[in-house]
Amino acid sequence: MHTFGIRMLYPGSTSILNYVLFNVLMDGRKTLVENMNGIRYKLKTKDGNYIDTMFVDKRPRPGSVNETTAKGNTLVICSEGNAGFYENGIMPT
Repeated sequence: MHTFGIRMLYPGSTSILNYVLFNVLMDGRKTLVENMNGIRYKLKTKDGNYIDTMFVDKRPRPGSVNETTAKGNTLVICSEGNAGFYENGIMPT
């Protein structure tokens, strides 16, 4: 029983949850890539694991209306710890 509870703390680690949420996760990932120009990367850690990441560049493009404002001058790094899903967490906000 304890093993089930621990696995629920790490939602990305259970194949059942991945199966149930697959379409929702793909829609969220598609939105980040297509609508927000997100770029997906897989980073390899020192111990051989991989971290799925998404980079969204919100800096204004040259010649855009927002080019002269302060928007885009701050780098924000979000972390959906415990194997959470960035597609549905704080990333899209």
